[in-house]
Amino acid sequence: MPRHVAITMDGNGRWAQQRNRSRSQGHEEGAKRALEIIEISLRLRLEVLTLYAFSFENWKRDSQEVAFLMEDLFPRMLTDLRNHPLLERLHLRVMGTLDRLPPHVHSLLEDIAQRTRKNTGLTLNIAISYSGRNEILDACRKLCIAVLDGQVNLPQIDQAHFEQYLYTVGLPDPDLHIRCGGVHRLSNFMLWQMAYTELLPVDILWPDFSDVDYLQCILHFQQQPRKFGVVPG
Repeated sequence: MPRHVAITMDGNGRWAQQRNRSRSQGHEEGAKRALEIIEISLRLRLEVLTLYAFSFENWKRDSQEVAFLMEDLFPRMLTDLRNHPLLERLHLRVMGTLDRLPPHVHSLLEDIAQRTRKNTGLTLNIAISYSGRNEILDACRKLCIAVLDGQVNLPQIDQAHFEQYLYTVGLPDPDLHIRCGGVHRLSNFMLWQMAYTELLPVDILWPDFSDVDYLQCILHFQQQPRKFGVVPG
């Protein structure tokens, strides 16, 4: 089994458009799918599930769509999650430029993270207002400050040391990245962490991504040789 699965939940808007529904209804269906995938990941005993919920670039979308997500859907989802029985088996982490979030969304995320900080089971890592490039820049800024303050010497800095300044500190890199919606790109998602991730784009819009589809993606991963640049002897 992979230790860490990352999913780009793409296609909510196209799913709604194909059914003559509003984009908001597509996001509603996508939210239901996310909860179901979390439940399956718990049953599969995954160590980490990262969901790409909202990119830093998504702030540029139509203001009504962003307002629906930030003022309506995300608060409802997080409130439901806070009261859901499965919360006892989750440890919530969040990564992104969180100071851009509305205070009530930020507060809900912090509250759930605090409540679940000692939980064992699945680490649910939510990428929201997230940019892979911003993450690397943030890490560089923090590392530069540490060097200037005399906390770190330049010869000490290697990959493992640099990773201590990333949002994902303490988490294994993703083994498998599933991108729904038939799009073949990373879209600024976990650029450092996905150096050796198995990239799997699927031609299924996120609200239609079924339990069987998820299991087939994991089976695909299990069938791939993982050499990390080394030729077996």
